[in-house]
Amino acid sequence: MILDAINYNLSNKSVIMIDKSDQIGGAWKHIKFCNVDKLENAVHYLLPNEECYYFLEEFLKIKLRGSDKKFFNMRFLNFRFNFPVKNIFSKIYFNFININNKSLLNLPFIIKSIFSTSKIDKSKYPANGSLELISRIKKIAEESNLNFLMGKEIKSIKVLDNKVYILVNEELYTTDELIISHGFLPPKQFHINGQEIKIRGLKSLRGSLHINTQISSFKKFRKFKNKFSQIIFPKDSIVKYIHNLSQFINDKDFSKNYKFIVVAAVKNEVKKSEEVIREVIKLLEVSRLIPKSNNRRREDLFWQDIYLPILLNKDLEKINKISNNIIRIMYTDELSKGIAIYSKNWKFLKEFCKKDL
Repeated sequence: MILDAINYNLSNKSVIMIDKSDQIGGAWKHIKFCNVDKLENAVHYLLPNEECYYFLEEFLKIKLRGSDKKFFNMRFLNFRFNFPVKNIFSKIYFNFININNKSLLNLPFIIKSIFSTSKIDKSKYPANGSLELISRIKKIAEESNLNFLMGKEIKSIKVLDNKVYILVNEELYTTDELIISHGFLPPKQFHINGQEIKIRGLKSLRGSLHINTQISSFKKFRKFKNKFSQIIFPKDSIVKYIHNLSQFINDKDFSKNYKFIVVAAVKNEVKKSEEVIREVIKLLEVSRLIPKSNNRRREDLFWQDIYLPILLNKDLEKINKISNNIIRIMYTDELSKGIAIYSKNWKFLKEFCKKDL
């Protein structure tokens, strides 16, 4: 949404961007962990979309990287192995073990499932991490003089006589148009032309665990750092996938003790517990994805319970319809698709990006 706001602002319209968070980045905003500043909070791959890739590389000058170091982690003959996601046999085996009902009566579905196509091996990610992308967008926003209200909460919204009245903390703003997307949190006081709007959307728990392992040997550290970018686990695993975050940390930022840091995304709705943390660490150690260690400290572990509020398309469309398009909507649940759709209209942003910012 911020790119759309920048484009509007550059078209000589008065724009204010309101965000409850105190920093831009959304699901990509960074954290401080084990004395590493601006560490990837999570790695959200860009699903295949050439228009999105073109915009990011051509206009934002962000180099993207494919899936050369992405693997499936699967059990085979009672051992765990990492298989390249690009390998056709890896794909077939991974699809097969993810099928719940493997009876002969389900044979047509099994055949269809194991040969189904996947976007896993075609997705991309900023080669230097998301910090470069967020920093680039932040710089463009600042150079274009976009107004931000960060760390502010919308208390109420009222649409009346073709105007939108938005109460942000204790200050009232009036606008001709309000733009929202799937991450919009409807306030308790939400009225459109006298009609109370009650939409709460969905709330999904997405837990994740950052794990740091201190490594004194530079050779051993480099071995793990270059081993993988992403590992994807089968459906029956407590871990959905893990990402190697040390690949985005410059070696010179370490002293004698090197930090190998990964983030593991656990199954949806799994809550934090000592047992869950031990299970995750054991799985990654057995799979040889992190070094075995008996002296991890509490500060080497960081668990996040992230509750994602999500409005469905039908919720957004309902709000848009009731407001007679005064509240405009953007479909941003899939980032790459969203960029592809809306970048076609970012004429002013594209011209601005051609400058040497």
